[in-house]
Amino acid sequence: MSGENALDSLFALDEAPAVDPTFRAGVMRAVAQRRFRIELAIFAASALFMLIVLFLSGDALMAAITQILSSLGDVGIVLVIAGVVAFLGHAIVTRTIRLPVRVFS
Repeated sequence: MSGENALDSLFALDEAPAVDPTFRAGVMRAVAQRRFRIELAIFAASALFMLIVLFLSGDALMAAITQILSSLGDVGIVLVIAGVVAFLGHAIVTRTIRLPVRVFS
């Protein structure tokens, strides 16, 4: 009987915590790895599908691009320049401005 009491007192000192951070971190890591593998498989399958579609429709796309560029002429160049200017203007307008920080002592 005294042997059981010694074991009971030994195990009573090491009670499991209500929340085990190591276990939770391990479970979260396993879930994140599983989600990553699933997303990677979906992205790889969609990229492969798009590559096959582009490969099979390459001649039709090239003919359409050639026809569009030949019909646009100078307008195409103006549209490209306008797009570049709009992109640069957006980058300049939306940049973050670093304001001075006032330190009160």
